[in-house]
Parts: sequence; C-alpha cells; structure tokens
Amino acid sequence: MTFMSANIFIIGLNDLNRRRLGFIENDHDCIFHQLIDKRELHNTAELPVPRLLEQAIEQLRAFPGSIDGITGYMDFPISTMLPILQGMYNLPGASLESVLKCEHKYWSRLEQSRAVPEYIPPFQAFDPFDDRSLAGISLTYPYWIKPVKSCGSFLGFRIHNQHQFERAIEQIRQHINRFGEPFGYMLDQADLPDEVRRVRGNYCVAEKIISGRQFTVEGYVYHGEPHVFGVVDSVRDRNRSSFIRYEYPSRLPEAVQQRGADVARRLLTHIGFNNAGFNMEFFWDERHDRLRLIETNPRIAQAHCELYRLVDGRSSHQVAVDLALGIRPRLLHREGQFHSAAHFFIRHYHDGMVAHVPSAEDVQSVVEQFPEAHVDMCVCEGDRLRDLVDHQDSYSYELAFVDLGGRTHRDLLDRFRRCAALLPFSIVAPEMRSDDASRPREKLAIAG
Repeated sequence: MTFMSANIFIIGLNDLNRRRLGFIENDHDCIFHQLIDKRELHNTAELPVPRLLEQAIEQLRAFPGSIDGITGYMDFPISTMLPILQGMYNLPGASLESVLKCEHKYWSRLEQSRAVPEYIPPFQAFDPFDDRSLAGISLTYPYWIKPVKSCGSFLGFRIHNQHQFERAIEQIRQHINRFGEPFGYMLDQADLPDEVRRVRGNYCVAEKIISGRQFTVEGYVYHGEPHVFGVVDSVRDRNRSSFIRYEYPSRLPEAVQQRGADVARRLLTHIGFNNAGFNMEFFWDERHDRLRLIETNPRIAQAHCELYRLVDGRSSHQVAVDLALGIRPRLLHREGQFHSAAHFFIRHYHDGMVAHVPSAEDVQSVVEQFPEAHVDMCVCEGDRLRDLVDHQDSYSYELAFVDLGGRTHRDLLDRFRRCAALLPFSIVAPEMRSDDASRPREKLAIAG
C-alpha cells in the first residue's frame, strides 16, 4: 500500500502528541489532521457521543483529499468511536465488538474466563440502582465494585462491609451516567450476546481483590498475529494506590514478563482483536508467584510513547500510525539514548487551590539541565483540585508529568529528584492565604 502523501486523522490530537509524531518514521509523507478537539471530550458533565460522532463524520465528508487512515491513542469514547469511523471508510482497525470486549468490564471478564480462566478473579455484575443488589452479590468481603465503563479510578471502590457498600452506591448513582449513558449508546451500535445485552452502561461489576507488582504488556495485532514490543512497570506510591512512575524497561523477572505476553496473545486471539494496538495490565504476586489480569486497553498507551523513544529510539506512536495505514509497525529495540526511562508523576495529596505553577522559565531550566525531558502541566493557577476531572485518581491529584531518561535505574531516579526541585508548585487551602497549608480531603478507598 503506497501513497505519495497520506492523510491520517487522529481523534483528539493535541499539540503534545503532534510533537511526538515528529519522531516517527514517515515514509509516506504523512499529514496529520485533528479529528475532534480533545477539549470537547471533557467540557460537559456527560460525554455527547452521538454529537461527537456526527461532528467527526461531517468533518471527514467535507475533507477534499483522500482519507488514508483514522486512529487515536486515548480511552473512551475515542476507543469506541474509532471502529465505527474506520468501518465507514473501509480502513484497517479492530472491530467494534472486539473493542467492547476490552472496554466493557463485565463482558471483558466473561471472555477472559473462557480464554485465560486461571488468571482472573471471581466476579459478577449488578445493578447499582437496585436496592437489593448487595444481597445478590455472592462474593465475600473485601472486594472491589466499579462501573462496567469508567476511566482511570472513577467510581471504583474497595468494599469491606455493608456501610462502605451503601456509601459507595450513593456516589455511583450520582455520577455513573457520565460514562454510563454514552457507553450505552455505543453498546447499541454493536451485536451483543444475550448475557451482555442486559448489562447496560450504568451497571457495575464486583470482583475479588487482586494485588501485587503491577506491570503492562504492550503490543499490537497485525493480520491476526499478536506482537508484544514492550513491558512497562507501573510503580505506586506508599499509599499503594497512586502511581508515581511508569518505568521502561520492566525490572520484573523475564519469565514473569513472558507469562504476561503469553496471556495477552491467547486472549486477543480469542476475542478476535485485530489490526490495532493494545496494552494489558497485570498484577504479579511475588510471594506466591501468581499472575492476575487486571484489564485490556484497546490502544497504545500514550503515557509510554516517550519511554520507547528514549530507550528504543522510536516512539510507540509509530504503531498507531503504521496500523492506520495497514502496514506492519516499524519499531526499534534498544537503539535509544538511555538504558532506562520513566513517565513520572508530580502529585499533591490534599485538596486545595493552585496558587502557583512553574513558569516557562522554570520549565526551560529543566530542559537546559535535562535535554531529553518533557514536562506536561496538568493544572493551572486558580484551579480547585477537587473539581478537576482529568488525570486524577481518588487518593491524590496529578500536578504534572515529567518524561526522563537515565543511564541506570539509580541515575534515572536521581535525575527526577533534581528535575522536580526545579518545578515549584504552591497549593493552598481555599479559605487560606498562599502561605498557609492546605487540608487533606476525606475519601473512600477507591480502585484503579
């Protein structure tokens, strides 16, 4: 498949990822077009998926040139819009049903129980609006409850008793429709089995707790053949809930990484996932040498893209672009500048107002000392942390991301400590002056 010039539309393309696309191999003189502004995905209480789909279709129909590829690198609703748009133009990509088998947490567990049953916990679906739902859950405490569709840690709760369940259900009932209603719309576009059709977007799943050292197997499926190109460690803070960095390459035993890769291949083949990137998250219980599957995401992980460039020499955006064009992804291996790299999180653990963020001069100082570094701010002066939606789990608030490389693991961590010292943030309690301390927020225990 050869082009003089290829027009590739990327749903939610922003400046950061447009810059990253500059590091891929571009044999086809690719021209990248934004399809839907990313900000439109977060500017309402609920996601207007039908309108966004219509908007995307109108933009594509009005385009005067060839449409040679459509892709994306973000979660719902982008991940489920992609198959519909790709199908309309007969472009390469995964089927909507195979994507939903990853996105729908109950359907996903059903398929996992058939393909890789030894790697999943007990689970069941329930209706959070049914007052009898607690009595219908057969799992013993403790367990997680979470919507069948959410993003990040949104509305996932660790449950130890009836009181915690009732408190969690209050919050779930109040907020589940943000993703539940638009996800229900996407389910209506697919051919669902009877056992899934009844479990709508505003349903939840309960499942036994799994834990251990977390890691992600990342790869793609091309013409029905799964390929793994990297394993990334997801390192949590002392609270065991908030990520402090994603580190590549993984420091886990090679045998554990291979087991994760084998599980990925078995599951993706089983669900018919094809011509798309994926990342699959696992827990490894080191004490019992037990592997458990957390979830499958039907896309590359954008937070990992720079890590592959720093260590291997080419961003994993190459995967999304090549697959969109129908060609085998062209990645490198260990040809980058560094032996280790990480996507670091700068966090704050209390609610408050953002009184000060690092200036452009502060960021420039980072780049001058660490030329490979990239700093991405998550907050602005005047933001109230508890009101933020993007980039937040339920134990802390993300203030910034920093991508860095290191000669060794120890060098990597040392470089981050020096880098973070150059990025001053000031968070104050809403009713206090900028020189006062902020107060912690009270939380339920929330799942990832």
